[in-house]
Amino acid sequence: RAGPRGRVVALEPTPDNLVVLRHNIAASGLTNVVVEPVAASSVAGTRDFFVRGERSAVNSLFPDSCYAHVTEILRVPVVPLDELVDGVADVVKIDVEGAELDVLEGMPRLLRAPRIALIVEWHPLLQQLAGYGADALPRWLLERGWQLQAASHLTVRPLPAADVAALTSRLLRRRGPVELLARRN
Repeated sequence: RAGPRGRVVALEPTPDNLVVLRHNIAASGLTNVVVEPVAASSVAGTRDFFVRGERSAVNSLFPDSCYAHVTEILRVPVVPLDELVDGVADVVKIDVEGAELDVLEGMPRLLRAPRIALIVEWHPLLQQLAGYGADALPRWLLERGWQLQAASHLTVRPLPAADVAALTSRLLRRRGPVELLARRN
């Protein structure tokens, strides 16, 4: 979707997923994708990264998950998106198994762009396991003037502040996520 003049910055800290990502980029003949072997966070440094599964999946900066047991702990570099992305971003997709707020805190410059759109996975249970309130992610966005839509496999619906509590309860019961589509007014 970025087109031939667009640029994609992809982050992947896990070595086995990094191999697959680079193979898929090469096999697709893409020349406008930059791969960074890091995790996004609010500050630069190094953190434990909790790998799950025989082939890593649903990995996270947090040890607790509702998906799988930790099979390996790696030390990985973490970098704020503001340090990785030059200029402005049109779209930022965040799916980091509970660390979404950390990523958002590390991109204040990018978030100032008036036309930026966000696609952020919101999994209330993973938010809780990461030490946040189950509704912290949509509340953070709404408090900063973002208009939200909740996108599931079947529907895309507006998510005003008045509906956050009910959706939080439903998602906690289902133990599942929804994508938040966020744009400025």
